[in-house]
Amino acid sequence: KPAYPEAHYNLGMALDAQGKTEDAIEQFREALRLRPEYAEAHNNLGTTLAAQGKTEDAFTHYAQALRLKPDYPEAHNNLGNALRLQGKLEEATAQYMEAVQLRPAYPEAHNNLGTTLAAQGKPEEAITQYTEALRAKPDYAEAHYNVATVLLAERRFDEAKSHFTAALQLR
Repeated sequence: KPAYPEAHYNLGMALDAQGKTEDAIEQFREALRLRPEYAEAHNNLGTTLAAQGKTEDAFTHYAQALRLKPDYPEAHNNLGNALRLQGKLEEATAQYMEAVQLRPAYPEAHNNLGTTLAAQGKPEEAITQYTEALRAKPDYAEAHYNVATVLLAERRFDEAKSHFTAALQLR
C-alpha cells in the first residue's frame, strides 16, 4: 500500500533511529506528499533536519506542525531547541513554557526550559524546572546533572553532590 502516509512516517522514524538520516528524510517527505496536514511528520522531519544543521528548514516544518496542531507540545519543545541553538533564549523560553503548559508532566521540556533559564542567569527558576523534570521522571540523569551544575554554581554543595551522585548512578 504505497500511498499509506503512516507507513512512510513510521519507516522514517525507524530509519532515523538507525542513523539513516537521508532515508528517513525521504520517508517523512513522502508521508507529507501523501498527507500535507500530517503534523507529526512535519515535526519529526524538522527534528531530523535540525540534527543535520538545516535549521531554517527545520523551523519551516516546526511552524507548519504548530499551524496544523497548535496544542502539540513536542513541536513547541523542538522549536524551542532550535531557537536555543540560535541563541534566541527568550523565544526558546516561550516555546518551552508553552510545551509544559500543554503537558505539565513533560520532563524533557522542563529540563530544556531549565537549561535556557540557567543560560539567562535565572538559577532559581532553572532549579524549579529541573525539579519538575525530576518529579515527572525521577531517573532522568541529564536533569540530575543539570540541576547539580546550577546548585554547584549557587554554592549549594550538599544538594549538588546528591544530584551528581544520582546522575552517575543512572548513567
